[in-house]
Amino acid sequence: MKEKWMGVVDLYGRYSQRILSIAGSAYLAVALLSYCLLFKQSQSVWNDVAVIGLDLIRKAAFIIFLISILYNVWKKKLDWKLCGGFFLLSGLVTFFSKDAEPIKMFFLLTALSVLPFDFILKKYYNVQSFILLLVITLTAFGVIENILYDKDRMRFGLGFDWTTTAAVLLLHILILYECVRRYKWLRSEVYLYLLGIMVIYLFTNSRFIFIMSVLFLGFVILQQKFRFFSCEKKWLRIALTYLPVGFFILSSIIFLLYDPSNGVWKFFNSALSDRLALGHSGLLKYGITIFGQPIRWVGYSFKMASGTYNYIDNSYVRFFLESGIVNILFYILISSIGIWDLYKKRQPRKIASFSFLMILGVIEPFFFNPLFNPFLIYGYKALNKMILKKTAQRRLEKTL
Repeated sequence: MKEKWMGVVDLYGRYSQRILSIAGSAYLAVALLSYCLLFKQSQSVWNDVAVIGLDLIRKAAFIIFLISILYNVWKKKLDWKLCGGFFLLSGLVTFFSKDAEPIKMFFLLTALSVLPFDFILKKYYNVQSFILLLVITLTAFGVIENILYDKDRMRFGLGFDWTTTAAVLLLHILILYECVRRYKWLRSEVYLYLLGIMVIYLFTNSRFIFIMSVLFLGFVILQQKFRFFSCEKKWLRIALTYLPVGFFILSSIIFLLYDPSNGVWKFFNSALSDRLALGHSGLLKYGITIFGQPIRWVGYSFKMASGTYNYIDNSYVRFFLESGIVNILFYILISSIGIWDLYKKRQPRKIASFSFLMILGVIEPFFFNPLFNPFLIYGYKALNKMILKKTAQRRLEKTL
């Protein structure tokens, strides 16, 4: 019996990365599809069957994630103390926030961290590109309704449940392409991405995402030509490492200092589409918690929840309010370790992309979402590698 069991384990080990890759890609695709309206508008039997099918794929992926985590802990590729601590933290946040996302993040980050990171980036790029093209194509042919969410600013959804989603997804695809490309940017590629940015902006009127997209595209073109961003300066390494905690502290201070009666603050709040007022109200209303709290975010979407609009478009403060101080400090830690490790390995394109996502997190809520940000996986991977190395060194010292 033991021999048969070991044979099954060995067989799984032989194909474990391939199985995990398929499960990760399937889960990522299904999770991203939840942001579109493909299965939200129709009430047909086929639609119900499709929803059940997608849910089964999601659950099967989590089973494979669990098996992969247990297998790699057994093989000592994952540190059991780190996995146990992260699982406990995620479980506590899930319990106190009444939200399953923290525990889902644990499974996704921990399981996929055993895969090569370049491979992960390619998978993210391929899946995100496929989903965006699929949804926009189905919308163009009328399969999905192109909902007009804001009549005053003429903002369409392009098949997604909120008007900025298509623009945000394209920007993340652009950032991922900078990481996975093997050759210099071709002029045709620059024009193609610029055209996509312009078209999506005309439909969604997503001003900040449009500006950030153009800025990033301009940065990579200038970097390709002049090579002004490098891994030679120590001060830059330190500055980038402290960027996540810096943005968290800075965002919190700005929101707390916001004064609606002050003309200067009112001007900046108006320019930032009421982001300062919403962040200020959120911090005062919800305050500091250790492991998070249940918050019902009310914003403009396909099915807008009743209540006062309170949606905070800042990754750092939003994540802090809903998941607590301990959880955000852990995610800030893995983000900092990730960028430090990339700097040590001299990966300027990945460093620039990761840093840009950190900046984007100040005005959008997607930085701590592993469906959009694969660098969270890299940060966890780097932390796990660091702990395993120190454990091996301690064992070696004991034997000497």
